[in-house]
Amino acid sequence: MSCAPLTRLLFFGLLTDADDQGVFEWKPLQIKMRLLPGDVADVGAMLDEMAAVDLVKAFEHGGKRFGAIRNFRKHQRPKKPNSIHFLPEELRTYVALNDASSDHEADELPPVGNWFPTHGENPPQMEDGGWRMEDVSDASASSQGAGDEFAALWTAYPHTKGRSSPPKSELAFRAAPPEVRHLLSGAAVAFARSGAIPKGGAPALEKWLTDERYRDWLTAPDARDLTIRSPWSGPSDVRQAFATALGEDWAASYIDPCGWQDVPDRALLPATKFGGAKIVSEGRKVLSALGLTVLVERAA
Repeated sequence: MSCAPLTRLLFFGLLTDADDQGVFEWKPLQIKMRLLPGDVADVGAMLDEMAAVDLVKAFEHGGKRFGAIRNFRKHQRPKKPNSIHFLPEELRTYVALNDASSDHEADELPPVGNWFPTHGENPPQMEDGGWRMEDVSDASASSQGAGDEFAALWTAYPHTKGRSSPPKSELAFRAAPPEVRHLLSGAAVAFARSGAIPKGGAPALEKWLTDERYRDWLTAPDARDLTIRSPWSGPSDVRQAFATALGEDWAASYIDPCGWQDVPDRALLPATKFGGAKIVSEGRKVLSALGLTVLVERAA
């Protein structure tokens, strides 16, 4: 009850997102796109808020950061528990594994390969009855960087408002041939700049992927890879203002890909019209406070 309302909602989402031990990957941007795709929220700060009141506890393993949910196994009782992520021995009591009736059964089931599910791909949960052996090869082949690649694609694609579904789009992304996934954000940039977008707007991202329309743009001259980690080239105080007001994840998604103009006016140059529209609609107060304009007409 001491947490903000949206943080409480995110916590409930984590209960469905964690593996059967109550462990999840501590990746704020991926968690946001998976659980709160339509909200302006700093998921990193929300996870820290949960940790401050001991709802979750962060830990490191293998160079990655994870989170454990307190007393998870007091409330969740999987039929055939699967240890998807590593759980330190000292945190077994924290997630209530030592108190769970299925504790020993969980001990007998090893992790599945080196698979770490990315956003949109939930590990097998209570009603699933455990992991199916025929799924192991597909799961083990999953790229640990797929989450970042999809986030880059989502940012670069010229969305028509309300048309694309993040969960459906990610499923379609993961169904695409592995050898082209890292090229899809660049293909989306080329498509956005092509002038070939239909009058009614771009199709839903999931349809663009499923119908393999991206193949027309994989080798286009301007098919550069636009990622959410693109370095921000403008003044640091401008980016910080957006991050403070709208969250670090939001700034990484919509400010970092922008170009910067000092003259004749201080302005943001969004990479896509979709990104520019998000900045104008959701960052209006920051734009006004800083005296900035957004040159959406120059965006793809």
